[in-house]
Amino acid sequence: MSDIAPTEIRPKVITIGKKQYSMEQAENAAKSAGNWFCLIAGLSLVNSISSLMHWDLEMVLGLGLLGFTRLIRVAIDAKSEEFGITTITAAMAYGVVALLTAAFFYYLGVKARKLSLTAFQVGMAVYLADAVLLATVGEWIGFAFHAFVLFMVWCGYGIARQIVSVPAELPPSAT
Repeated sequence: MSDIAPTEIRPKVITIGKKQYSMEQAENAAKSAGNWFCLIAGLSLVNSISSLMHWDLEMVLGLGLLGFTRLIRVAIDAKSEEFGITTITAAMAYGVVALLTAAFFYYLGVKARKLSLTAFQVGMAVYLADAVLLATVGEWIGFAFHAFVLFMVWCGYGIARQIVSVPAELPPSAT
């Protein structure tokens, strides 16, 4: 759901801070910030595939939540006979969680690119919670990268908020 009605005519210039930008520049900046959610989704999938394939590869931008679920999967693998769960079942459960998480972030990215303020807000809240999880376990490089991404998304959110708050100009009347 876009926060901008498709029939509205937007002004050609918007003021952000003390500078004026064309509406196209402002919209591109906000959409670019929304792309971070898609990047998070993609790199989290790379991390998940890497984990499932037992490769020694991990992207800093990945989600701490998936790292946590990966640890649970490894623990289940180690005690699979005690739990009565096969390694394949644990891997499949991890894969489902990874796919759902990536799909969620991709969806947020698509909506944020349409300037949905709700998508920005939910995405930042979830990614902030993930950053707190990383800080809790002492993953400081991942935490620092999360902070950088949150800053970039916050800037895009501020621009999107400015864009959707600008009143639409009335269309020229047909004479």
